[in-house]
Amino acid sequence: MINPYVYSNDNDSRVKRKVSEPGFCGNSWSDNDIEDIREDIKRHYIAEQKYTCFYCMQVLKTNNGRVWDIEHIIPRETEKNFMFYPLNLCVSCIDCNSKKGIKKVTNSKAKS
Repeated sequence: MINPYVYSNDNDSRVKRKVSEPGFCGNSWSDNDIEDIREDIKRHYIAEQKYTCFYCMQVLKTNNGRVWDIEHIIPRETEKNFMFYPLNLCVSCIDCNSKKGIKKVTNSKAKS
């Protein structure tokens, strides 16, 4: 099992502000004001997963952000409440993330 990402106090406060913004939705993940948080999350899961894609298990020994996507296991477009939840996050290769899209990959219902 991989260790989930742990938000710093500052980043935790920023995420809480982001979630409470009017118009918060799945697309809010791409907002520029949280770019550094996304990069920190990505670096964490690349290391935790030992450079291995969550889906295809391919090892890609690079930290290059263009090779890795932050994967929302429960899609942020369908369940925005889980967008920043560490146990819903991992990294996957771009091919797998593109193929998965917003498809359901879990057997249970999300509970917010």
